[in-house]
Amino acid sequence: MKRIKTAMVPAILAFSLMLGGCTVELTQEDLDQAMAFAEALSQRVPEAGSPSVSLNGNALLEEMRKSAIANPWGETQSLTVVKESSGVDLLPLSDGSLPEGALLLTYRYTEGTAEALYQVGEARLSIRKSSGLSGRLLAEDYTDYPEEWDAKIEGRPVRCYGAEGRISLAAFDLKDGHATIRLAPFGEAQGLEEEELASLILGME
Repeated sequence: MKRIKTAMVPAILAFSLMLGGCTVELTQEDLDQAMAFAEALSQRVPEAGSPSVSLNGNALLEEMRKSAIANPWGETQSLTVVKESSGVDLLPLSDGSLPEGALLLTYRYTEGTAEALYQVGEARLSIRKSSGLSGRLLAEDYTDYPEEWDAKIEGRPVRCYGAEGRISLAAFDLKDGHATIRLAPFGEAQGLEEEELASLILGME
């Protein structure tokens, strides 16, 4: 029996879960790999004398299209659209509030949550605000950081994650919701200084 390549696993896993009546949230990368495999399988013509494939590529592709989880996030350059679509009032940050060289990429929104996404050097700075979610659930960040600590910044309790005193993820409350600030990818030599984080928090109010 031929070995199945690793790239085929997400598609076969997703297909078997669908047959079992389960719903599993796959990453976009998983879905892309699965769709590519199903597309290739649907176009495959078996070689003479080769073992038959038990999966029907066309059927698999159709099932994957039906079951692919839609991206819940919308994107815009307008904070008016963000507020109307998410119900969250995300204030624009001035250059003085942002780390040096920060460039706005886009605003993103989903029900009850808004995000401003910036490029800072080779890192991405995510600033999220939500009326319901909080902490790591809001940030969608479950990195195993070397250090976690509680700080008081501008009189506000802030949960910090990072290394060597530099902050890669901060979670805190605002007057009208919850917020997270995240600098990714994580690296022990990078992160926000407390003064930089304080400037960002003040800019959100």
